[in-house]
Amino acid sequence: MLRATLAGLRAHKLRLVLTAAAIVLGVGFVTGTLTYADTAKAALYQRFAGSAAGVDVDVRGTGSDHRLPGSALSAIESVPGVQAAAGRASESVPVLAPNGRPITNFGVAGKGVNAIRDRGLRPYEVHSGRLPSGDGEVAIDRDTATRYRFRVGGPITVVDPHQHRHRLVLTGIVEMDTGTGSSDGSTVVLTDRALDRYSGHTGYRQIVAHAAPGVSEQQLTARVNAAIRLPHTEVISGSTLRTELANDAISSVAVFSTALLVFALVALVVAAFVIHNTFTILLAQRRRELALLRCVGASRRQVFGSVLGESALVGLASSALGVLFGFALAYAMAAALSALGLALPATGSLVVAPRTVLVGIGTGLLVTLAAALLPAISATRIAPIAALRAPAENPSRNRTVVRIVAAALLAAVGGALTVLGVTATPAGTDENTTGMLLVVGGGLIVFLGLIVLAPLYLAPVIAVVGYLPGRLLGPATRLAGRNARRNPGRVAATSTPLMIGVALMTIFSVALATVRASADAEMSRSFPADYLLSGVQAEPGSGVPAAAVAALRGRPELAGITALHSTRSTVAGSRTTVAALEPGADLRPETTAGSLARLHAGTVALHQAAARRLGRHVGDTVTVGAHRYRIVALYTGSMIGSALLSWPDFRTAYGTHPAQAVYVRARSGVSAADSRAAVDAALRRYPLVDVSSMAETRQRLSSSIDQLLGVFAALLGISVLIALFGIANTLSLSVFERSRESALLRALGLTRGQLRGMLLAEAILIAVVGALVGIAFGIGYGIAAARAAMTGFAGGVQIPVGQVLLYLALAALAGLVAAVLPARRAARTSLTAAMAED
Repeated sequence: MLRATLAGLRAHKLRLVLTAAAIVLGVGFVTGTLTYADTAKAALYQRFAGSAAGVDVDVRGTGSDHRLPGSALSAIESVPGVQAAAGRASESVPVLAPNGRPITNFGVAGKGVNAIRDRGLRPYEVHSGRLPSGDGEVAIDRDTATRYRFRVGGPITVVDPHQHRHRLVLTGIVEMDTGTGSSDGSTVVLTDRALDRYSGHTGYRQIVAHAAPGVSEQQLTARVNAAIRLPHTEVISGSTLRTELANDAISSVAVFSTALLVFALVALVVAAFVIHNTFTILLAQRRRELALLRCVGASRRQVFGSVLGESALVGLASSALGVLFGFALAYAMAAALSALGLALPATGSLVVAPRTVLVGIGTGLLVTLAAALLPAISATRIAPIAALRAPAENPSRNRTVVRIVAAALLAAVGGALTVLGVTATPAGTDENTTGMLLVVGGGLIVFLGLIVLAPLYLAPVIAVVGYLPGRLLGPATRLAGRNARRNPGRVAATSTPLMIGVALMTIFSVALATVRASADAEMSRSFPADYLLSGVQAEPGSGVPAAAVAALRGRPELAGITALHSTRSTVAGSRTTVAALEPGADLRPETTAGSLARLHAGTVALHQAAARRLGRHVGDTVTVGAHRYRIVALYTGSMIGSALLSWPDFRTAYGTHPAQAVYVRARSGVSAADSRAAVDAALRRYPLVDVSSMAETRQRLSSSIDQLLGVFAALLGISVLIALFGIANTLSLSVFERSRESALLRALGLTRGQLRGMLLAEAILIAVVGALVGIAFGIGYGIAAARAAMTGFAGGVQIPVGQVLLYLALAALAGLVAAVLPARRAARTSLTAAMAED
């Protein structure tokens, strides 16, 4: 049987090429993800280990804001066995860009670190120039210098906590070994005295030391631990420090890699459908061949082993190629991230772990065997004599009933989970994680039901979709529709891979479009302001100073100023955000019950989601912080928080702090340029106030969503590509199977061009029907996902019609491309040779 299996592979090698391609893509995605993750982790570990290579002991405070005094450094320097020690200070020091506005990373100011002379103890390397030696000098990280074109010898302006500017001379550019610099923030290096002055803090975040020759890391750690008697302080070894630093960075890589693996699993599932469909058709075509083997003495077990052996050989060879493709994919992934400015430290080469190779080959082999299992079992049930006759294509009534019952049960369970997810109530205004998980689980179960039922509903759908083209485009198109309807099981297996990819892309498109519309509508309705002001988060409690708000109110070009204050507190025992609006605010959230005009001392307004969760209504009472208040209104929106107090109550309970956000409206008739100039003039003395127009905010939101959608589309494109191979494979096998039928049509007058057109139309019809089912499912579950993720729909449900139509057009194009070679082969087949085939 082994020789028979090998002979079968040689005879059908061309038919298995596209199946092998599907396995290669799926395995390559998995292998590439694992290889990239291993390479990224090794690069980060190498970098972080290198940054602390000279550190043998690390002393640090245990609290988030705890600093070590200079006396601690002197005490450590006097410990026997310490060759050298240095204090590492790290504080918030905002830097101004050339346009005078602060350089931030998501609203957070940059950092300032102190200049350390010992190269082995500092967390950076000098790239060019030198470290500062005087209080009027500064060095800056390389990324910020490149982005804002700072040059050695030129000026750099930093801002102290009192919002005073200080112009310094740039003496050097450093490479931050430990990742202190960020893609949008900044890191400056200052002398100890200058850092104390510009940050308003003294002391060190940590003190690191070298061991003298002959003193081990463990010995020095024990000695320093015995010498340091400060509270809230811990002493760790350099090895522990290096491991902690690396693990902190590697955790983000793990999250990213997990997300990629999810899409890799989707690709494998799609590949499994393609493999299953291929082996099902191949075995149907080899029915007589297998029957002949049974007649000459082959047992059921030998036939089963032959089919599985064939699939194992295909899976093993394809998986090996997939592993090699995965290595190339990992390299391309690293290059793509580098082009986006997200490059990791170079390790010199990809890290290829034996585990990655074993997982790649093992996964591909298992998926192939699992996909071929049912066809192999079906092959053993072929009766030797009965199989020599033409098979009947009519499906069993019992099988139809089983499909309907199974699909109904799956739809009921999945639908129930979806309803629970959509109606689940989030805690306050937080994310509805439970609801999202229920919707995802319900969607998977419902989609499985759609797949089970597909052979029953696809024929009517094909008839409807193909009716008008058949009437308009002639007999070849009508024949294509009838061919597709004749074997709905095959059409279901062929279109399912494409259905999966299109459904997922539609879900993401609908959900993201709904989120975008809702956020935009909420900003326009609840806060119809022209500018949003927020404080650069240099220190806890930072915001927009009261003097800046007063300066804005004094500008005649501006019509309304709304200052929002917020803090973290408790509402009915649950920790959440509590807010208040300063007197004179002309922008307020939209109410759904009661009135904000009644908000005064002793009262509170609740977010409707928080009120629903707590079972509270207007007129009830609720505890906010340490006090009890009467509810006078319920409101919607996500910018206020869970509770809105009156201004006097908020100041009494939480004190007076800078506003977290200030919304500014321009006076009617004032141009955008004049109103922006007025805002900038009012804030000239406050460089740590960040200004963005609402148009810019909407643009950033839209751009972020578009980028997110682009990432999803690119990742799911692998699945669509695999589905294209599946369509091409099915049509190629169908051409072999229907060679006599095609020859008969040619004999009856069908031209070569019409035969090609028939096969192309059949492929397009299969792809379009699969895409339509995927789109319908995707729209429904995109809406469900958006409802579960959000507490309300300020902008209503949005269906991106243009994107959905684009997916449909791409599916049709994919079907067309997949059918070109099979149609060409069918048209070139000799009529007499095809009629002679048995």
